[in-house]
Amino acid sequence: MRINKLDLMKYGHFTDYIIEFDRDKPFNLIYGANESGKTTILNALSCLFYGIPKNTVYDYKHGSPVIGAELEYTDGQVISYQRKKGARTISLYEGEKDKDKKIAEKADGIKNEMQEETFRNMFALDHRILREGGRALLEVGGQLGESLFIASSGINNLQAVQKQMQDSLDLIYKPAARKTSEINQLLIRFKAQEKLKKDKSLRIDEFKQSEQEYEESRISLEESRAELKELQALENKLIRKSILLQPANQYREALIRRTELGEFEYLPENTAPVREKIQKDLDAARSRRMVLQQEIKELGDSIARINIPVKFIMHQEEIKEMKEELGRYREALKKAPEQKRDAQNYAEQALSCLNQLRPGLDSLSEAEKMRLSLQEIETIKDLAQQWLELQNEQKYLDQEIFKNKLDISLNEQKMINFPDIKDVGPLKNLLDEIRSQGDIEHILYEHKMELEKKEANFAAAYQVFPLWRGEAADLLSNRAPLEDTMRKYEGLFKGIDDKLQALDVFWKNAQNDLKRYQVQLEELQEKGHIPEESILIAAREQRQLGWSIIKKNLVGEPDHGAELAYTAGLRLEIVYEGDVEQADAIADQMRKEADLTAQRNRLLASIQDTEARLEENLAEQESAREEKVRLERLWQAEWPDMPIDRILSPMEMRSWISVFLDLSKQYLEIMQLIRKQGGLRESCEKAKSMLGGMLGMGSEASPKSLRSLINTCQNTINQHEQINLDHKALTQQIQRDREQAERLAQDSKRLMNRTDSWQSTWVELMDRAGLDRNISPGAALSYTGALRQMFELIDKRNSSERECQSSWSFIEGFETRAKNLAQETEMDYLFTPPERLVVLMDEGRERAEQDQVLLEEKKQNLLKKESELQDTSYKLQGYEEELKRLLAQVKCADLEQMQEMEERSQRGRELDHRIETARDQLVAHLPDTSISVEELLKELENVDADQLKAEISTLSETINLQEKRKETASSRFLQADYKYSELTRNVSEEAALAAQQAQESAARIRNLAEEYVRLKVARKILAQSIISYSRRNQNYIIERAGEFFARLTLNSFSGLKVGQNEAYREVLLGTRASGDELGIEEMSEGTQDQLYLAIRLANIEQFTANNRPIPLIMDDLLINFDDERARAALGILGELASKLQIIYFTHHTHIKEMAEKQISPELIKIQQLCL
Repeated sequence: MRINKLDLMKYGHFTDYIIEFDRDKPFNLIYGANESGKTTILNALSCLFYGIPKNTVYDYKHGSPVIGAELEYTDGQVISYQRKKGARTISLYEGEKDKDKKIAEKADGIKNEMQEETFRNMFALDHRILREGGRALLEVGGQLGESLFIASSGINNLQAVQKQMQDSLDLIYKPAARKTSEINQLLIRFKAQEKLKKDKSLRIDEFKQSEQEYEESRISLEESRAELKELQALENKLIRKSILLQPANQYREALIRRTELGEFEYLPENTAPVREKIQKDLDAARSRRMVLQQEIKELGDSIARINIPVKFIMHQEEIKEMKEELGRYREALKKAPEQKRDAQNYAEQALSCLNQLRPGLDSLSEAEKMRLSLQEIETIKDLAQQWLELQNEQKYLDQEIFKNKLDISLNEQKMINFPDIKDVGPLKNLLDEIRSQGDIEHILYEHKMELEKKEANFAAAYQVFPLWRGEAADLLSNRAPLEDTMRKYEGLFKGIDDKLQALDVFWKNAQNDLKRYQVQLEELQEKGHIPEESILIAAREQRQLGWSIIKKNLVGEPDHGAELAYTAGLRLEIVYEGDVEQADAIADQMRKEADLTAQRNRLLASIQDTEARLEENLAEQESAREEKVRLERLWQAEWPDMPIDRILSPMEMRSWISVFLDLSKQYLEIMQLIRKQGGLRESCEKAKSMLGGMLGMGSEASPKSLRSLINTCQNTINQHEQINLDHKALTQQIQRDREQAERLAQDSKRLMNRTDSWQSTWVELMDRAGLDRNISPGAALSYTGALRQMFELIDKRNSSERECQSSWSFIEGFETRAKNLAQETEMDYLFTPPERLVVLMDEGRERAEQDQVLLEEKKQNLLKKESELQDTSYKLQGYEEELKRLLAQVKCADLEQMQEMEERSQRGRELDHRIETARDQLVAHLPDTSISVEELLKELENVDADQLKAEISTLSETINLQEKRKETASSRFLQADYKYSELTRNVSEEAALAAQQAQESAARIRNLAEEYVRLKVARKILAQSIISYSRRNQNYIIERAGEFFARLTLNSFSGLKVGQNEAYREVLLGTRASGDELGIEEMSEGTQDQLYLAIRLANIEQFTANNRPIPLIMDDLLINFDDERARAALGILGELASKLQIIYFTHHTHIKEMAEKQISPELIKIQQLCL
């Protein structure tokens, strides 16, 4: 089954809000912000299957909520229905009301298949349920059956339910809980009440006998208590000996070893640590002194070997400066010859250019007279470019003038030959008016066909309309009762019928109860004989005789003759136990007699009560029948003057009214169609007449169709509108051509003025440059280019000559300084190049600086080592003196003797502590302060521990037996005391009161017993269900849930398996790829939640495979998952969606985005809620 559509007609703040679920996409994600209505839709889905309760919080807007839906089943059948507030059943839509009841039952089937709580537990999930499930798995310790049952059923409070059931059982009945168990208290109260009733009914001689029994039971109880006290005192003494035996042995053993150690003076407890610390410090100081002496000698030798050249240190700044300029020196040596060659080349090229410009000149000094300024050169370039542009503009302007004259001539000739212009405005307005009415002929045809169809359908339905004896026109003049009236009477009749049925059922059940009570009363009266009281007294005397013989044996005064007569050769304890059981059985049988009396009284009271209720039932049935007759009269009055044969019940008339209203609606629609047809025919003829007049067709327009006349008019309008547009366009084009002719004439005049201005500027510039006035702009540009090239070469020659002179000046100065510095540092400079001299001097400077730094470091280090050596010597002397003082303090000649004394002191202290501890234990358990420890040790000296344990065990058994005897005596005493005290009260009044109270107690016990049996059976069924479910499903669930668990934990776990805990119970374990196994208590909270989800999804998958699919509803299930685990979970849900419908609610954008990426687009549909 799947939900195709949810219609929130009137629910919460929604009104006619429809949610469509795609049939081909089973995963439906509903996304909406907070307060957008997700919770309201979740509750609506539950109410869709189980009904809207009367007391709902979602009726605040509409008063009576209504929801609708469309369901599709696995057999392909689609059913649409709705639910209303308080309605127990669904209502099919109007179009489906004629379907049988089986369809309605099928749509309402999920409510019959499982309870609402079961549906919510199994097929509704959110993050809160997920966390509760994880905690529930932890609470049951991961036990296999409980874990599978919790996760599969969704009952997360299983342990609490079991505990609550057990607590309820214990409160009702628990054998050992007399103070807290209600049945135990009631039984005690009931027995006391029954005994009181019986005792108050006794004679005077029985009162005296009760007094004698009271005294005998009191004496017996006192004797039992005294004997038990003696046995318990003896047991306490033996137990005390058993406790003291071990510390006594430890005390004696430690005392012997301390004596063997002898007398000596204890060293202080901190002597050994102090001595060890001094020795450690002394050894460290000696070792450090030797190391320092060796290091100082090595540093002195190293300092003596260092020799520093002083002259390099004196001139180190000058050497550094020379080293920095060495690169520039090398570069100057390389560039000076090149710069000289470049100057010669530039001079030769410049002379060549000069010969080309002025062949008569042969000196570059004369060329300076020809130099033009940069502004004059640029002006020549600009004027040459302007001349080219003026020539192009003149050519283009001549072409445009010729083309414009030709266009004017052609368009004026077209205007002479153009046709006449007509106005089609009125025809166009008429055509728009007719078209605004639509396709009148087509509408007329459709109305005709629809009328024929409706008349045929009405005739067929009217012929089979039951009960009606009026005309068709009478359908519109008669009114049936309203829907609310129908529902009111239907409810009233249903209420009366239900009441009569309930009264009839009650009558039959009461008759059966009456017969059952009478049969039970007869069976009760046929019960067997009750034992007499003398038999009970004889049995108790026999039991007392056995007890007196046992008591004498316990105190060491056996009576063998009496014992032989009592036991007849059998074991004493067996004979005594048999007498006790026989006496108790006789007493129980006599108490049952009182129970039978109370039971008979209850049956008589039940018979009287049942007969009275039968009389009341007869009166209520008669009243209900009279009410039904009155209601039928009122129902008949709701149909005045209706032309029908007879009036049926409200439920039957509901379907008749539906047909009546449908026929009335059909007849009204037929009348309306007939009126519309007449109006359409009149409009069509009028339109044809008007169009024919405008076209000049006259009577020829009537036979034609309206559509053909409209097409003719439209063609005429199109032709004349095109002629008007062409005439307008031609007029505008002629005007534009004339305006263009005027603009071209003005442009020609302006171009002539610009050409004259250019000519005067060009002549003036050529005069200044010394060129011919008639030279062309191109030739002038070539001359200025050559002239510029010549002067650029002259400038480059001058620059190269200056750079060459500067380089040679630097080279001479550098070499002079290098030779002078070599003399100062006593180096050979006569046969060494200056470049090599500078490198050698810099290397000598670096070595001198390094040696100087190294010498200073070694001197500083030497001072530190000497200072440390002096400190170490002082420390060594102090440690030696401290050790001597310690030896003198402990009075030892050397360290060996001191270590021996330390060991003896340590051993002596340990033995003294053991002796003191054992003595304290003995003193704490002394039975009397008058007994000393030595006396206690003497008493325990020859005690055998195994024999003592056996004596305590035997005595404990004897005490247990004596406690049972004391309890028996105490019970007898209480019974005798109660009986004796009750007999002193008013007999008749208290007996009656006791009988009433006993009857009330018995009734309460019976009710509690039924509740106890119900809870006991429910608890047993729950336990068996857990075991059965585990055995039946554990293989598949564990395997499938293990796969889900591995994916949800991102393969942190590889699966699940079954193991055993310390109590050898089967538990669920998570397995890792490494083989490690973790229990539920070792997992984090998040992992516990993921385990719960894995088992839950595996169970849903198995349920879907074996049953009808049910939609799975989730509300923000993954908000506590991180992104990676959320993606894994969405992947699993996407796979599960191929087997059942999933509806997932969320207000988190990242969950929506992950679902879009993780789930195939063919499976998922995302809808956003709108407020």
